[in-house]
Amino acid sequence: MNRLLRLAASAALAGAILLSPAACKKKEQAQEEARVEIKAQPVSQQQRARARQEVEQLWSDPRIDAEVKSHKPAPEHMDFYRDLVVLTRYPHRLAGYGAAEALNGQPGSLAAGRYVASRLQAMGIEYVLTQGFPVAQPITTECELAVPGRKEPYGPEDGFHVMRANQLQGPTTPPGGLTGRVVYAGPGRLPDYQQPVDDAIVALDFAAADRWRYAFAMGAKAVIFIGSDQPAPNACHHLNLPVNLPRFYVTAELAEKLKLKTQPPTVTIRAASRWEMREGRNVIGVIRGTNARFDQKLDEAIVLAAPLDSLSEVPMLSPGARGAANCAALLSLAEYLRANRPRRDVVLCFFDGEAANHAGARAFYASLCRQRARGMTNETLAKRLKMLQAEAAHFDEALKVLSLKDIFSDEAKALPQNRFVHELMRKQVKALADDLVRDELQLRRIAKQSHEFWVRRLEREGQNLREQLAAPARPAGATEAAIQESLEELDRQVEYHKAEIKRLAGLIKPMKDEDMSWSQLEGALHKRKLPDPAAEANPEQRKAQEKIVRKYQRVLEDVKGLCASRQAGLAEAISHVRQGVELAELVGEQRDLVVLHLSLNLGDASPRWTFIHGYDSQSVHIGKDNLGNYAKMFQAIRDVAKEGQDLPLFESRAVGGLFNIRMFAPGLFAHSGCAAGLFGVANLALMTPLDRRPRDGQPCDVVSRLAPAEGRVPVLKVAEMLTGLDEVRPFLKRLCDSPDMSLTSGINSPAVFTEVTFDDGKYKGASVLMLSAASVMPERPARGAFLAVTRAPGKIWEGARVDQFPPGFAPFFITRVNEMGLFELPPLSRDYYGQSLVVGVLFDESGLIRYITNTSMLKSALPLTNHQTILFEADSCSVVGFGYDRLAVNTQALKAASTAPLLEDRSLVVEGGNILAVYAKRGTEKVKLFNQEGMAILGNAAPADAIVGEGVPMHPFAHLRTVDLSADTIYRLNHGRLSILRANGILENSIEQLHVDSADVKAAAEKVPKDDVQRALGMKAASAAISRRVYPPLLRVLSDLVVAVVLLLLLSIPFAYSLERLLVGSP
Repeated sequence: MNRLLRLAASAALAGAILLSPAACKKKEQAQEEARVEIKAQPVSQQQRARARQEVEQLWSDPRIDAEVKSHKPAPEHMDFYRDLVVLTRYPHRLAGYGAAEALNGQPGSLAAGRYVASRLQAMGIEYVLTQGFPVAQPITTECELAVPGRKEPYGPEDGFHVMRANQLQGPTTPPGGLTGRVVYAGPGRLPDYQQPVDDAIVALDFAAADRWRYAFAMGAKAVIFIGSDQPAPNACHHLNLPVNLPRFYVTAELAEKLKLKTQPPTVTIRAASRWEMREGRNVIGVIRGTNARFDQKLDEAIVLAAPLDSLSEVPMLSPGARGAANCAALLSLAEYLRANRPRRDVVLCFFDGEAANHAGARAFYASLCRQRARGMTNETLAKRLKMLQAEAAHFDEALKVLSLKDIFSDEAKALPQNRFVHELMRKQVKALADDLVRDELQLRRIAKQSHEFWVRRLEREGQNLREQLAAPARPAGATEAAIQESLEELDRQVEYHKAEIKRLAGLIKPMKDEDMSWSQLEGALHKRKLPDPAAEANPEQRKAQEKIVRKYQRVLEDVKGLCASRQAGLAEAISHVRQGVELAELVGEQRDLVVLHLSLNLGDASPRWTFIHGYDSQSVHIGKDNLGNYAKMFQAIRDVAKEGQDLPLFESRAVGGLFNIRMFAPGLFAHSGCAAGLFGVANLALMTPLDRRPRDGQPCDVVSRLAPAEGRVPVLKVAEMLTGLDEVRPFLKRLCDSPDMSLTSGINSPAVFTEVTFDDGKYKGASVLMLSAASVMPERPARGAFLAVTRAPGKIWEGARVDQFPPGFAPFFITRVNEMGLFELPPLSRDYYGQSLVVGVLFDESGLIRYITNTSMLKSALPLTNHQTILFEADSCSVVGFGYDRLAVNTQALKAASTAPLLEDRSLVVEGGNILAVYAKRGTEKVKLFNQEGMAILGNAAPADAIVGEGVPMHPFAHLRTVDLSADTIYRLNHGRLSILRANGILENSIEQLHVDSADVKAAAEKVPKDDVQRALGMKAASAAISRRVYPPLLRVLSDLVVAVVLLLLLSIPFAYSLERLLVGSP
């Protein structure tokens, strides 16, 4: 009884609190904050008429009409062929490319999306929305192939293209280009190389698989792939690593014109690129069901999805015919379901950015199911919208301050954002001073100090030689002539270093004056008072102050541009959030429960079709979106299949539960269900069973091609797809009607957001800073840097191996750092991306990486909200190994002057398989690489020390012959250590024998004719392999020797002490 009274009292107290004016006011305020009046408007009659006119005008285009008729379609399939031809009329549909304002425009996904939206409006879909989102794309700024005898170089319009970027690093050449003889090596097998390819440009068939790497291992400057009409197996011609390996593509027609296979010329290749953030756009159509409320409290919906964009190994040639056919199939389904309206709501999703790790699908579900995720300060889109609007107002006020000439005037000080502007000015002064003066000044000071060190060292050596020359007795073998010759060489080196010191001193002086001027501007900002040159009587001082004022004006204009740029970015972000709110109001969780996401991923191997669960774009979330959650759904599908029409083409065994479902989907594939599963939505793919989709991600994925003798020849088997589609349409209608599909997924959402928050002028979020040559601590925001976030498994760089992911798909996220030095990411899976690699870069003018993340800040755990990435200024080199398996042993990058590793805060070693890129602090001339199970390049050829070596030059556009260098390096290293043992009377016969065997194989390789490349390469690799087996036992012997000496010293201590006591204590 007492307990009941206490409960009643507690309930009454809680009710009183809830009904109190303060509580009611707080609740109303929260509801008001969360409320944003943005509602989707149905398609108007005027919009529908205009869309119908646009579509019919495009269909009547003579070229499109002629190609459609060439397929001889049946009347009921005419619209499908029209859609397919229109969607593939351009060479590519890259995400964010093209113009969304007109149906006829530039190639890209935006033009395709505009057409799809017009088609949906024209066919009578009630609601048609677009949803924008950011997507990063590499932009080719230069791509030329110059040949002797031709005035104008060949370019993309002639059939010469860059290949797909290696993650963030696109194919890049020096400004003057890469010049070399072309060597044709067919499919790239070792017997196909009939001559050495040092400093050559190797031409390969597109079917070379991953053997293109051999060319770089043998010292080639670049690789050119020759196009083909046939699909190539394992066409992995890129890497998901930031490594500069210049790769290019020529069409078969241009290759024949240049005689690349028969009489290869000498060519010059120039390539440059940059990254840009573009806007991808999803197109969403909604068909309202006749009675969408089943057993749940909300209406139910089924999402039908297809990809808008395309991507191949040659981005500018990405026709993506199979993907376009699935878009056409979804348009056909939309028309059928509009005419035969099902019970459930149907959401038609044409996702852009699917090749960019499902960027469009992630944006869609981030709007619909935002509150299922974690890591957000702003739980709702409405709150995020208000935050962005507050930040935009903040920058409006900042621009008012900047519009005044003097930010320290009384008028400027009275404005609310004066302090914020002052801080931006201070940081910009530091950034400009570092970029324009201080970094280069610091490097020249270091270079001058290095030359001064060598002068002192050489002068000491010269003094020793003069003393030997004057001494009556000289060391054995040191003749007067030899000593005199050495002295002359030393004097020449001293004169060279002194000349360099003088030259650098002349360069440093004006730079110090410029640095002083920037420091004075920093002082003026600190004092909050600009100098007044007009009031200065001293001409020299007046001139110096005028210089400071000019710098101030430059900084002021830079900060104005920075604020205007941030305003533009905020305007776009606000637009995206408003579109998300509009979408959520239409089909969000407050209205619709999505019971199934179904991706159209049909192929053309046969007319058969089935449902597949899973995807290879990332691992299915362990313990969450797994096959065990789909037993009831598969049962419902089987039940629907038993009703009504006969389904001879339906592969029911895939959903029967008796077979491994992936038996029916043998090739790697990706679909937008990955993003649905990320937010706990059940997802399946409608697929053609046992279809490997061999043309995916290749330039030959076209609807038809022109053959010289036959005219236009079909490539995509459209008839097979249409036969299956005719059976799918009524089945999906029945599936949308079935009450058995009213299922909860049972999938817990592992989604995590990485977002920036803004509150009263203060930011919180993941940041990126720069560590320049003149800096000790990173403090400059890396504005405009691009970041790639990928999964970090046990082998740190093996999380995005190209052979583990579907072709035409990027298994990482790329984003841009904003003007405040912060970045955001779309929702990620904390299961799959729990440990992530965060690689940030800044580029030089040609697109070569100039700043990159250092080793110490590379790896991070989700969420990345408080993560800080630090970039350092770097020189780089790329190395491709051959003839070994390094297992799990990582290659070490060492300083050239010692055996110490490079400093972690100013270095990064990128290594995937046998491919390596080394980034070391700017000014690093040489580096050493060592892996006892892989490549070893120490630069230890005579006269360098055989054990320590002196390193090899770092060059971003030269590729070392790693087989030769590794064989020589390991042999010399072992030989030097064996010499130490022999000198101490220690003989290891078994090790000596292996060392002799390595020398014999290496000597035999030197005698192999140059045209027998395979044999020479194999023998060098064999010599290196034998030397690798010598290295570990030899190292153990030396280690044992060191231990023995240490033990001997330890044992001698008591004896020495006893002897000392005996001698001292004796009378």
